[in-house]
Amino acid sequence: MKFALLSAATAAVAFASSEHDGKRLIRLSADHSEWMTNAQVEDLALRDIGFLDDTDGDWTRALELGVVRQAQKSTLQGRALQETSPYPIVATYPKLVRGVTAKIQTADLKRTLESFVNKFTNRLYNSTEGAQSCGWIYGQVAELASTVVANTNVKVTVRQFAHPWGQYSVIARVEPTTIVKDDIIILSAHQDSINSRDRRDIVKRKIAPGADDDGSGTVTILETLKYLLVTPEWTPIRPVEFHWYAAEEVGKLGSLAVAAEYAKANTAVYAQMQQDMTGYVRPGTTPVVNMISDFTNKNLNTFLETLIATYVGLPVTHSVCKYGCSDHFSWNVSGYPSSYPFETKLKDMNPNMHSQNDTIDTINFNHMADFTKLSIAYVVELTQDGATGDWYIVTNGYTVTIGSSNSYVLDSNLPALTKTPKRTRRSPSGAAKRTPLWDDNGVAALFRLRYKSQLSARFYSKNNADKKTAYVMLAAELSVATEKEYSVAQVQDKVCRVDDYHNSVHWL
Repeated sequence: MKFALLSAATAAVAFASSEHDGKRLIRLSADHSEWMTNAQVEDLALRDIGFLDDTDGDWTRALELGVVRQAQKSTLQGRALQETSPYPIVATYPKLVRGVTAKIQTADLKRTLESFVNKFTNRLYNSTEGAQSCGWIYGQVAELASTVVANTNVKVTVRQFAHPWGQYSVIARVEPTTIVKDDIIILSAHQDSINSRDRRDIVKRKIAPGADDDGSGTVTILETLKYLLVTPEWTPIRPVEFHWYAAEEVGKLGSLAVAAEYAKANTAVYAQMQQDMTGYVRPGTTPVVNMISDFTNKNLNTFLETLIATYVGLPVTHSVCKYGCSDHFSWNVSGYPSSYPFETKLKDMNPNMHSQNDTIDTINFNHMADFTKLSIAYVVELTQDGATGDWYIVTNGYTVTIGSSNSYVLDSNLPALTKTPKRTRRSPSGAAKRTPLWDDNGVAALFRLRYKSQLSARFYSKNNADKKTAYVMLAAELSVATEKEYSVAQVQDKVCRVDDYHNSVHWL
């Protein structure tokens, strides 16, 4: 991860033209590139200056594809618009998410990370062990696909994404048998490691355990995949891909190749989240989730912060990670919505990164567990079939918030009315007849039990006692499908007729 993107001893490309005497074209920002010697590039790494090696033009082509995709989002219909649709504004599957996260065991995380790191103490992209380590990941995923899938309505495939160096990227795809939405979500990490601290020592530089960078992220998403697959209640409606990239440490080369292929094919991607370093907490500091704010998608970040507050419970901080920071950058420049939650504030970063000291004994497995919770929540909340839960609409004041839930535990979260609705007239039978008028603090809730095709409406008065009288504003099915906010006036245009004598609801 981060900053030391390319060292002279392990240059990932050798494509410089003869006219530049072996120099490499280094992109320092979106609009500034320079031809540099290996020594100059090494100096950039030592000074933690982010850069990209664009000698062969791959990054230029990726940026051009990104510009095209951004234009498509504003002009095309269908697939492109799926990517710009808003993310959920609330966490909507708490019962399912917590059911999956309850399976997390720090012993699982430790066992898997120890196996990975101890087996491959140097996972450099072009080393023998680097080529073997990707095979280990491939084998782990293949075993999960053949042994632990609890839901027969999903299929799991895994493929090798080949590169011209020895290490390939690994892509696992979880696909529902019936796809409702084809814009995929991606959860990713990088599998390679590097020891740039000892790059001038031909012996020591081969010791690059990379337990935190990025063994921790590699295992976080691998265990996330396992916990999801053993949960039969998880019924995704869109494909999910888990990516383990090669050659991140030498210029994001693996993720660049993958993102470029997806962009060229016009593959729709709903969201991408990078897990690069998830297991370190500086002693004496409070654990946090640090949201990287540059080269990421603002709306996706806001959604992730909602998940962190709901399921993780750690403070959220924000940092600028600069140019070419991690693999999310490849997706961002290719025109896709990306995100990158990081393990610490940047001032508290792991001092063992990119050295032989990045070992298992420095890992905080409770912190890894928290990032595994976030990964699980991210996948479930963006893929779960809403028909498996209860739909609800909550009006608060003059807006309507729409989501879905697997439980009825909403009473304690609903603010009380300052007054009950007005009695406006009486029915012919003499029973009290009320018109659904709302003050600024009006609150109502609708639950739709889809699997029973029933509607259940409950009204919450100031003292929460008058539930039987169903004075509820109900939005139409379109409201649920679009997950947008509507004014009370807009909702009234699509309101149902409420028979409050018999406590029943009829769609108009």
